[in-house]
Amino acid sequence: MQTFKIISIKIIFLGICLLAMSSISKSDDIILRNADSLRGLNIEEGSFREFFGNVWLIQKDLDLKCDYAKQFINSNAVDLLGNVVITQKTMILKSPKIFYNGSSGIAVANNGVALRDANSYLEAEKGTYSTKAYLADFYGDVFIEDDSVKIYSDNVVHNRTTRESFATGDVWIFGKYTNVIMKGDTIINIPKDSYSISTGNTVLFKIDTVRRLDSIFVEEEEQFFSTYILSLDTLSISCDTMQAYRFIGDEEYFFDGNVQIVKENIKAIAKSAVFYKNRNIIILRDKPIVWYDSTQLFSDSIVIELIDNKLKKISAFGNSIAVTKVDSLDKERINQIAANDIYIEFDNGKINSLRGNLNASSLYFFKDEEGYNGVDRKSTDSIHVEFTNGEPENIFWIGSSIAEFYPENVIFGNIKSYFLPEFKWSDIRPEIQKITFGRKEKERQF
Repeated sequence: MQTFKIISIKIIFLGICLLAMSSISKSDDIILRNADSLRGLNIEEGSFREFFGNVWLIQKDLDLKCDYAKQFINSNAVDLLGNVVITQKTMILKSPKIFYNGSSGIAVANNGVALRDANSYLEAEKGTYSTKAYLADFYGDVFIEDDSVKIYSDNVVHNRTTRESFATGDVWIFGKYTNVIMKGDTIINIPKDSYSISTGNTVLFKIDTVRRLDSIFVEEEEQFFSTYILSLDTLSISCDTMQAYRFIGDEEYFFDGNVQIVKENIKAIAKSAVFYKNRNIIILRDKPIVWYDSTQLFSDSIVIELIDNKLKKISAFGNSIAVTKVDSLDKERINQIAANDIYIEFDNGKINSLRGNLNASSLYFFKDEEGYNGVDRKSTDSIHVEFTNGEPENIFWIGSSIAEFYPENVIFGNIKSYFLPEFKWSDIRPEIQKITFGRKEKERQF
């Protein structure tokens, strides 16, 4: 289904090219402007002319220059060889060899190709360019750069008029003015709106520390690659579909479907999410779950706030419950706090306080040097927990409270029956998305 969707979009994107080719007249003829020497031949297959040295051909707004050209008279086409340069207003197309069809306006390059326009640069192993629709269809280790991003992919269809790019196949977007990288199977980039949309294996990386190895030699391919290795403080967000609005000083990212977030010891899942990068806020919607060390937080929606690249606050709104394992070896001893809203604050990456507001309840297991000795369960208006060095120090139950204590000999063997009604637990948590980016180091043709 995803492949069909990509093909359909590409057909629509290329359809503009077909409309532009509908009218052909004599004014489309390719005309010689200069050559050091030439010769003409008539053979059974048709007539052609050969031009040698400083070849310059023109067609309407096109200049075609090369070392050698073979012009096919009947088909109004030409083979261009050696230092080929095609110019169309602000556009320059370069390749060692190009076949150009003057009737369709299509230039085909299969030996490396590069295109530079006023605000864009593209290069690839192969490609076609429509001089009528102003569309470049490049494929094979494609690189594209404009004034705000660099894009790497297997295929790009680029519209010179709108500067929009439709990229497919292991697509990477590196922003020039941001530390955010986007990755996906298909990405459409619209520079005039500072907008991108990504689908298929979509991941966002917010990079705070990067170590780059500049010269890794891969023996199997006999090539040098640039490889980026990310530090553990990198934020990664994966999903089915991601939309990005990247204005200087204001970046917003929207995630839909199977959202997974990982940053150091913070992990989260949700059906949808929004990341306001410049405000360092992530909003999770549709019954998200957040993990912090051994604690799990469930709610209708959750807001994660960061400051100086560290966790500042987690706010959960609606049907919230925080659960923490007392002992990693004991699956049933789980402390619990439930409330309508829960707020967890952090200091230098460690929990500083936890507050449950409205219809709060708690369940805590007691343990001393001799072992477990029971569970305490309370219901109240709100609960406030103070932490020291990340460990709970003081607990305050605020408002009218109902307290129950059950000794160990009563609960043993039937612990789960004493859990809070709101109790939830998940053994599935996301793992950090690995980033392996390697592209051949090579000189740009411009």
